[in-house]
Amino acid sequence: MNQANRGLVQAYELEPRAEQILLAHSWPGNLRELENVINRACILVDGHVIGLEELPAEMTSRATARAPAASTHAASLREQIQQVEAQIVLRAIGAADGDRRLAAQRLGISLSSLYAKLNGKPSEAAPEKTETGRTT
Repeated sequence: MNQANRGLVQAYELEPRAEQILLAHSWPGNLRELENVINRACILVDGHVIGLEELPAEMTSRATARAPAASTHAASLREQIQQVEAQIVLRAIGAADGDRRLAAQRLGISLSSLYAKLNGKPSEAAPEKTETGRTT
Protein backbone atom coordinates (compact mmCIF):
# COMPACT_ATOMS: atom_id res chain seq x y z
CA MET A 1 0.00 0.00 0.00
CA ASN A 2 1.47 3.36 -0.97
CA GLN A 3 1.46 6.47 1.21
CA ALA A 4 -1.47 8.07 -0.62
CA ASN A 5 -3.68 5.11 0.25
CA ARG A 6 -2.74 5.29 3.93
CA GLY A 7 -4.51 8.63 4.33
CA LEU A 8 -1.41 10.59 5.38
CA VAL A 9 -2.12 14.29 5.74
CA GLN A 10 0.46 17.06 5.40
CA ALA A 11 0.47 19.72 8.12
CA TYR A 12 0.31 23.34 7.00
CA GLU A 13 1.07 26.60 8.78
CA LEU A 14 -0.23 30.11 8.17
CA GLU A 15 1.99 33.14 7.86
CA PRO A 16 0.90 35.70 10.48
CA ARG A 17 -0.46 38.17 7.88
CA ALA A 18 -2.42 35.41 6.10
CA GLU A 19 -3.88 34.36 9.46
CA GLN A 20 -4.91 37.96 10.19
CA ILE A 21 -6.70 38.21 6.85
CA LEU A 22 -8.55 34.94 7.44
CA LEU A 23 -9.59 36.02 10.95
CA ALA A 24 -10.72 39.45 9.77
CA HIS A 25 -12.88 38.11 6.92
CA SER A 26 -16.65 38.09 7.59
CA TRP A 27 -17.16 34.60 6.06
CA PRO A 28 -20.61 35.14 4.56
CA GLY A 29 -20.47 31.57 3.27
CA ASN A 30 -19.75 30.33 6.81
CA LEU A 31 -17.60 27.26 7.39
CA ARG A 32 -17.97 25.95 3.84
CA GLU A 33 -16.37 29.11 2.44
CA LEU A 34 -13.50 28.87 4.94
CA GLU A 35 -12.96 25.21 4.05
CA ASN A 36 -12.85 26.06 0.34
CA VAL A 37 -10.30 28.83 0.86
CA ILE A 38 -8.07 26.60 3.01
CA ASN A 39 -8.34 23.65 0.59
CA ARG A 40 -7.45 25.91 -2.34
CA ALA A 41 -4.49 27.37 -0.43
CA CYS A 42 -3.20 23.89 0.43
CA ILE A 43 -3.31 22.94 -3.24
CA LEU A 44 -1.53 26.12 -4.38
CA VAL A 45 1.16 26.30 -1.71
CA ASP A 46 4.68 25.23 -2.59
CA GLY A 47 5.78 23.85 0.77
CA HIS A 48 3.91 23.85 4.05
CA VAL A 49 3.51 27.57 4.90
CA ILE A 50 0.42 29.29 3.51
CA GLY A 51 1.00 32.95 2.74
CA LEU A 52 -0.83 35.82 1.09
CA GLU A 53 -0.05 34.43 -2.36
CA GLU A 54 -2.23 31.38 -1.75
CA LEU A 55 -5.27 33.35 -0.53
CA PRO A 56 -7.90 34.62 -2.98
CA ALA A 57 -6.91 37.94 -4.53
CA GLU A 58 -10.19 39.60 -3.50
CA MET A 59 -9.41 38.84 0.17
CA THR A 60 -5.85 40.13 0.07
CA SER A 61 -6.66 43.23 -2.01
CA ARG A 62 -9.48 44.26 0.37
CA ALA A 63 -7.24 43.67 3.38
CA THR A 64 -4.42 45.67 1.80
CA ALA A 65 -6.78 48.54 1.01
CA ARG A 66 -8.07 48.61 4.61
CA ALA A 67 -4.66 48.21 6.27
CA PRO A 68 -3.14 51.42 7.59
CA ALA A 69 0.18 52.32 6.00
CA ALA A 70 3.08 51.05 8.12
CA SER A 71 1.50 52.01 11.38
CA THR A 72 3.49 51.72 14.57
CA HIS A 73 0.18 51.70 16.45
CA ALA A 74 -0.29 48.38 18.23
CA ALA A 75 -3.73 46.80 18.31
CA SER A 76 -5.76 47.74 21.35
CA LEU A 77 -6.25 45.21 24.10
CA ARG A 78 -9.87 44.70 22.99
CA GLU A 79 -8.75 44.01 19.39
CA GLN A 80 -6.10 41.55 20.56
CA ILE A 81 -8.61 39.73 22.76
CA GLN A 82 -11.07 39.56 19.86
CA GLN A 83 -8.37 38.05 17.62
CA VAL A 84 -7.43 35.44 20.22
CA GLU A 85 -11.10 34.59 20.85
CA ALA A 86 -11.67 34.14 17.10
CA GLN A 87 -8.67 31.80 16.89
CA ILE A 88 -9.94 29.74 19.82
CA VAL A 89 -13.41 29.54 18.29
CA LEU A 90 -12.03 28.46 14.89
CA ARG A 91 -9.95 25.75 16.56
CA ALA A 92 -12.97 24.57 18.56
CA ILE A 93 -15.07 24.39 15.39
CA GLY A 94 -12.32 22.37 13.72
CA ALA A 95 -12.11 20.01 16.70
CA ALA A 96 -15.91 19.58 16.51
CA ASP A 97 -15.67 18.67 12.79
CA GLY A 98 -17.45 21.88 11.79
CA ASP A 99 -20.34 21.51 14.25
CA ARG A 100 -20.68 25.05 15.61
CA ARG A 101 -23.32 24.10 18.16
CA LEU A 102 -21.00 21.43 19.63
CA ALA A 103 -18.07 23.86 19.56
CA ALA A 104 -20.10 26.44 21.47
CA GLN A 105 -21.14 23.81 23.99
CA ARG A 106 -17.53 22.71 24.50
CA LEU A 107 -16.44 26.32 24.95
CA GLY A 108 -19.25 26.94 27.45
CA ILE A 109 -20.79 29.77 25.42
CA SER A 110 -24.05 30.24 23.53
CA LEU A 111 -24.21 29.73 19.78
CA SER A 112 -24.91 33.44 19.29
CA SER A 113 -21.79 34.29 21.32
CA LEU A 114 -19.77 31.93 19.15
CA TYR A 115 -20.96 33.74 15.99
CA ALA A 116 -20.23 37.12 17.57
CA LYS A 117 -16.69 36.05 18.42
CA LEU A 118 -16.17 34.80 14.86
CA ASN A 119 -17.28 38.19 13.52
CA GLY A 120 -14.98 40.07 15.91
CA LYS A 121 -17.79 41.71 17.83
CA PRO A 122 -17.12 42.71 21.45
CA SER A 123 -18.39 40.26 24.01
CA GLU A 124 -20.46 42.73 26.02
CA ALA A 125 -23.53 40.51 26.10
CA ALA A 126 -25.05 39.35 29.36
CA PRO A 127 -22.91 36.79 31.19
CA GLU A 128 -23.54 33.16 30.33
CA LYS A 129 -25.55 31.09 32.81
CA THR A 130 -24.69 27.52 33.71
CA GLU A 131 -27.18 24.67 33.94
CA THR A 132 -27.45 25.37 37.69
CA GLY A 133 -28.54 28.94 36.93
CA ARG A 134 -25.33 30.50 38.22
CA THR A 135 -23.83 33.35 36.23
CA THR A 136 -20.34 32.82 34.85
